[in-house]
Amino acid sequence: MDYVAEIYRLSAVFPEGERFNMASQIRRAATSIPLNISEGAGCESNREFTKYLVYAYRSSNEVITCLELANRLGLCNDNGRAQGLIDEGNRLCKMLYSFIKKLKTTNPKPMTMNPKPITMNPKPTTKNQ
Repeated sequence: MDYVAEIYRLSAVFPEGERFNMASQIRRAATSIPLNISEGAGCESNREFTKYLVYAYRSSNEVITCLELANRLGLCNDNGRAQGLIDEGNRLCKMLYSFIKKLKTTNPKPMTMNPKPITMNPKPTTKNQ
């Protein structure tokens, strides 16, 4: 999630003419990474989960490519920051790839479903009195 936030911050300084092109593309690809991981985590089998991890892996590669292209086109004010995000994206790809390989080699037993929603900041519940 932090990676996506950094991509949003970096793309916010792209020239106005790229708001609906490169900035939009890189943001959608970056957002797709945690969304696919989250959606896959709710699957009932390792095989199904792997499918979503592959989508996240592909999106990670897309983000890296967009960052490389943005650097070459001079869209990034800070090439060092962009390079740091490229490096982080490569690490993310390696982690996803390793996880995908692990799930493909394990017994495809159904995973147990987590009945609780996944949230970072759950809202406090209020009781009606």
